[in-house]
Formats: sequence, C-alpha cells, structure tokens
Amino acid sequence: FVPEVAELARLDVAYTRLPAIAEGECGNARPLKVTAIGAVTLSAPATLGCDAAVALGRWTDDVVVPSAVLHLAQAVTVLDIGSSYVCRARRNGRSNARLSEHALANAVDVSAVRLEDGTRVPIEPRTNSAAPERAFQAAIRGGACALFTTVLGPGTNALHADHLHLDRAYRRGGYRLCQ
Repeated sequence: FVPEVAELARLDVAYTRLPAIAEGECGNARPLKVTAIGAVTLSAPATLGCDAAVALGRWTDDVVVPSAVLHLAQAVTVLDIGSSYVCRARRNGRSNARLSEHALANAVDVSAVRLEDGTRVPIEPRTNSAAPERAFQAAIRGGACALFTTVLGPGTNALHADHLHLDRAYRRGGYRLCQ
C-alpha cells in the first residue's frame, strides 16, 4: 500500500481516504475518493481502490494528456466519469454472473474527455478514419490496455458503446482483455 501512495503523490492524484466499504460481497477495505489527476479534474469523484487509482493516474498522465496534445492540439481539463464503485453483478445477461469489478472499487467508466476550449470529445463509435477524434480515441483506448487488465468500449457490445470501461481485474497468467 505504501508504494501505491507514493505513486499517487508522484502522479499528483487528488484523493481522500474513505471508510472501508462492506456491502454484502461488495466493497473495498481501503477505498479512495479521487477528484483530479494533476490539472485534469474528474466530472464526478471516482471511488476506487489504490491499484485502480494509480492506473487511472498513469493513464491520464501518460496517455490521455499527451494524446490530446498530439491528436487534438489541446490540453485536457476534465475526464467525464460515468461510474466507479457500484455494488452490482456483471451485466452480461447471465443469472449467475460474478460481481462486477465496479463492486470492488476496481473499475471506472469514462464517457468523454473535455478540452481546454470547452470541446467535449465523447467516447462513441467512430467511422471517419481521418477524424482527429478517432485517432485520439484509438490512442487512449490502446494506451489503456497497457495499464488496465480490462478495457471495453464501442464495438465491444451495446453496453459499452458510449464509454470506456477500465478495470484492474486479476486474471491468472497476467491475461488482459482489451476489446
């Protein structure tokens, strides 16, 4: 836990510690309420475990911010957060579905990125291969695959057509799901 706290400080992640969450099988022993990463604020606080908060910080600093400059020639000011901690099962249509990583404060959904000029770049299916927004979205999605163990978004299924689902699910052998 100590190395993660040092990494959160290095990444300039603004957070407060929350009391342990224990809600049936759902919860997290040491959740954090993340509100910003450096100059990038979150549209709503994200309740995350330390590992997911570090991954979100690294993704924002190492992928989202430089990709916006490269592809859109602007700085990022806000990440629009859809959800983080929610006590629920996976939404895969199975009656015996396992808990979602959201239920463990181990996942965050990002629905858009807002830029310094006020432009909102939503996460959505993109077909214009020449559009800078398409290149930006592809870059941040691809970069997320190196930092999160699950990345789902437009094209995965209808449930993920309008956001990126990012989580740090543990899988044997270091397997990652990047769709």
